[in-house]
Amino acid sequence: SNFFEMADGPGNTWYYATTLSAISCPAGGANTPCKLTVVAKDVVGHVTNNTLVLYVDDINPAISGLRSNDTDNISRSTSSVKLNVTASDANIANVTVKSNYTATQYIMTDGPGNFWLYTTTFGTLGCQGGGDNTTCTLTARATDYAGNKNYTYYNLIIDDVNPNIGGLKSNDSDNISRSNIMLNFTVTATDAHIVNVTINSNYSATKRLLKRGAGNVWSLNITLANLGCPTGNDNSSCRITAWATDVVNHKNSTIYTIIVDDKLPVINSLTSNDTDAVSRSDQKLNFTVFATDAHMVNVTITSNYTSSKSLMTRRAGNIWSYAGTPASLSCPSGKEGAYCKITARATDIVGNTNISVYTLIVDDIKPNIAALTSNDTDHISRSNSLLNITVTASDVNLANVTLKSNYSSTQYFMSGSGTTKSYHNVLTSLGCPSGGDSTLCTLTAKATDYALNKNSTSYVITIDDKVPTISSLKSNDTDNVSRSNTMLNFTAIATDAHLVNVSIQSNYSSTKHLLTLGAANKWSLNITPANLGCHAGQDKSYCKITAWATDVVNNKKSTNYTFIVDDIKPSISMLRSNDTDNVSRTDNLLKFMVTATDS
Repeated sequence: SNFFEMADGPGNTWYYATTLSAISCPAGGANTPCKLTVVAKDVVGHVTNNTLVLYVDDINPAISGLRSNDTDNISRSTSSVKLNVTASDANIANVTVKSNYTATQYIMTDGPGNFWLYTTTFGTLGCQGGGDNTTCTLTARATDYAGNKNYTYYNLIIDDVNPNIGGLKSNDSDNISRSNIMLNFTVTATDAHIVNVTINSNYSATKRLLKRGAGNVWSLNITLANLGCPTGNDNSSCRITAWATDVVNHKNSTIYTIIVDDKLPVINSLTSNDTDAVSRSDQKLNFTVFATDAHMVNVTITSNYTSSKSLMTRRAGNIWSYAGTPASLSCPSGKEGAYCKITARATDIVGNTNISVYTLIVDDIKPNIAALTSNDTDHISRSNSLLNITVTASDVNLANVTLKSNYSSTQYFMSGSGTTKSYHNVLTSLGCPSGGDSTLCTLTAKATDYALNKNSTSYVITIDDKVPTISSLKSNDTDNVSRSNTMLNFTAIATDAHLVNVSIQSNYSSTKHLLTLGAANKWSLNITPANLGCHAGQDKSYCKITAWATDVVNNKKSTNYTFIVDDIKPSISMLRSNDTDNVSRTDNLLKFMVTATDS
């Protein structure tokens, strides 16, 4: 009921400056009404009044729960966020928000219930951008109409920096792999608020999560096929991208390109320069094979007798070669027909392999060869005689049998089935000399197998191209006139290195009669002219005797002897003397005469 005098102000305005508590309004309430009455009295005692009801509010607004729709409280400075806070008061005037980097207050919007809302960016509120872990404190202030204020706070992190990521690689150091090989991909990624690291290929949108390991290394075991890289090719490029993502969805990436090789190398035509594939174990051979691959590492060669492999050398045109003996590949030695399987293996950089196989026969045993001879059983022949020369030869890998003489280097092939081989020709075809009477010609038959093992045998034949010498054919009838029944002794001188016989015959008979060798190359025969076929019963029949000297190769030479066969007695008559009366003394010289005729 206390009245306080007001002061007259300008115009008709009266004022009184005081606090509500000084004029006895109740204190400590949130919305306590206090009725003020003003009384105006003039000098004549007229009185009038007016009332004003004021509400006394001594309680600060309630405010709490300042937060954003970024639930992890980490955001980019440029990201649009929705802030909300709960604020209540009977006489609330406004709610504002500011950051610790600026004094500017931003008025929030009254929302449903006691929510106050404000949509903005943290950068707009003055939060410091550009860092990767900058703390920004937001203050929401609730003010009522009585000027009571209350505050609530919200701390958040500003992250404007992309993650760091690099060093993406796999444990395949040459960056070439098969699509089905399990690879370990690793990448180094750092960020204050990293969420995950993923990888995917340029052939698939599917991202695979990596696992964080020690330090800042992230890893994943996966095949290229599972990353969507192409399969079945020999040189497909696959680009792998690793993505690092932080909590505010900043992303950074790094790329790693790998080659996918799923194709086996191409390899074929393994062979050697031994065209018949039969070789000695110590024979130096050149093995070659065709092999190609986009990422060839090597081509090796080995045999089925060893696990050891020898490297082949690349030549022009995708040809690979190896120079070595079968023994160097551990093929067996000392055998006659041992099969050795040679394998060339092509290997590419990802371990794809392919093979080509070549079977070689190893033969270290010489052929068997013996019994070189001819159909000339006495081993003496004319140089132009047609001979059948034969030899026995055998070998499991027999290639050929050749024949040559010691007078020529030319080898002539012998032919025939089975183990018997023959050569049908004259000796001069082999180079044996002609014209001699006792020339030795050595024939050598050589058996060669496909491994070039050789064995030989020899045969010596004597060449006799000279005819015998024969002369001095005669009989013991010195006048060369004989009766047909007179036993005559025919003789001739005949010589030859290989004389077989001397025979005689007449021109009246084809029958030849052998002479007997005596001393000093004299051959003789006792025979009558009649037995030689000479004509009998005539008084003067010429009979030509031919003596033949024949050597072992049937060289012949003849000489002739002609005599007269006389089987008729002489005719004689008219014996008389010059004493016509046929009476004479004993001492008379008489001349006797007779008539006689004979051829």
